[in-house]
Amino acid sequence: LLLSTFLWSSQSDAIPQPIDLPATVVPQAAPLNQANQIQIQELVERASQRHPELIRLSNRQQQLTLEERYRRSLLLPKVNLEAMLLSRGPLPAGAADGVNYYGFQTDNHKIGIDLAFPIFLRSERGRLRQVQLQNQQTGLERQQAGRDIVNDVQRAWNELAALERQITTQQQTTA
Repeated sequence: LLLSTFLWSSQSDAIPQPIDLPATVVPQAAPLNQANQIQIQELVERASQRHPELIRLSNRQQQLTLEERYRRSLLLPKVNLEAMLLSRGPLPAGAADGVNYYGFQTDNHKIGIDLAFPIFLRSERGRLRQVQLQNQQTGLERQQAGRDIVNDVQRAWNELAALERQITTQQQTTA
């Protein structure tokens, strides 16, 4: 097939017409030795750091890590410390001096500690274990996605190298 079969004019105001190429038009020569190991390593590294799927899985893993920390905190006992100063109420108008209007005294206070420890932790431990398993599964998914991405980059690179070898072989046989 001739290349001119697939070329059409791109003028917007006219009806597309096929373009005839002169007989002197030849394809551009392919650049030689384009594929090297340094470039493939850079591409693999860039893909493993910036691929959207890996970024999404990393963010999901961070989210599950935070949820795991929250679930662990639900297993801890709760301690509330309370302290209050008590007063005798407003003093009579003649006895109040402005500063001690309510009559606070140093020996009149209330201190309390509330300690709450959940007895049945089965549901909380179950939810914590569920989050841990989800986090582990996301880590494995991220690892598998990373391997798939690296394999795809290397496969494309190998196809490029094979195509370069084919072009070189074809040029040597036609020359």
